Amino acid sequence: MITVAAQTGWQPTALQTDLLQAALSDDARIVADAWASWRSQANIEAVDGSTFRLFPLLYRNLETHHIDTPEMRKLRGVYKHAWANNQIQLHHIKAAIRVLDQACIPTLVLKGLALAVGTYHDLGLRATGDGDVLIPFKRRDEALTLLSAHGWTMNASIPRSRLDWLHGAELKNAAGKGLDLHWYLSWEGVGGCTDDAFWAAAIPLALDDVATLMLCPAHQLLHILVHGSWWNTAPAFRWVADAITVIRAGGIDWDRLISQADALHVTLTIAPMLRYLITVFNVPIPQNVIERLENMPKPLWEQIEYAAKQRQRRVWHGTIYHPIKYGRIMLNSRRPAWGFVGYLRDWWGMGSLRRIPAQSLDILVRDARKLWRSR
Repeated sequence: MITVAAQTGWQPTALQTDLLQAALSDDARIVADAWASWRSQANIEAVDGSTFRLFPLLYRNLETHHIDTPEMRKLRGVYKHAWANNQIQLHHIKAAIRVLDQACIPTLVLKGLALAVGTYHDLGLRATGDGDVLIPFKRRDEALTLLSAHGWTMNASIPRSRLDWLHGAELKNAAGKGLDLHWYLSWEGVGGCTDDAFWAAAIPLALDDVATLMLCPAHQLLHILVHGSWWNTAPAFRWVADAITVIRAGGIDWDRLISQADALHVTLTIAPMLRYLITVFNVPIPQNVIERLENMPKPLWEQIEYAAKQRQRRVWHGTIYHPIKYGRIMLNSRRPAWGFVGYLRDWWGMGSLRRIPAQSLDILVRDARKLWRSR
């Protein structure tokens, strides 16, 4: 098996861990100590977006444990803002779901809104920037056409030829609200059939008067871990809060999680994340779950991809992004290696394969310049 450095992009820093402990612990002493540690090192008026989005949960936990602090007014305001923003977001996403429902296109709400309504049970505790909705892959083109007719438009810079290689696309309406329409749960599943299991185990979700679906607890946790494992411009340490909240809510079928992680080829990714939750936050995860994940056979490409994740920024925005992505698609759908040329043609929206060498050279030069400037 390929060995990698111990440091990982998904692991919170010591300061972020203090904030997570203050926002999540059910021990008043730990909450008070963690909050005191965080506020002694950080300025609440100058934080990154990921930290800011954790403030509603922090506000509720400090309030629950009767911890009085001068920052409570600020935290309460962030909570109220998240609640109001989610109400607006919910209004627009319900309208989109109604459009799809009229055409009998099944919908499954993902990530922020699903967690806020179905797991946190409080629209103010889980801030969202948009709405994520999964539809069956076979209904993708129909759904895009319908939503476009109702004012939801896709970024014009994305060529239609790229859609087969994507797990979804961001749409915007006239009000500027975003809808991430997924036809695969995540990009790790593009080209495969793993989504069938997600649909089969989905559970009902009521968005006021709109009936839809959400992932079952095991698949919800899996999605949180997979989504949180990749590098992001805004450090995605909120995955810890989401994962712990889902686990505490109960009902996780660990066998189902293991089986689906194996089918999605992400056992190498999620095993250390679960171990981290046990070690740092004492989350009640059966020890044999991690052992089973660690002992499962790992395809070579899963090992290569995992090694690449340890250098996430360079992979995500560098020249090896496309080979890594196409390799994942090969793993899912058994496509031939030479299909990579067609992948590049479709990704860049080229009508001819002859333009690929020049485009590839241009990207290599551009990335080399970025790398040189970053030194």
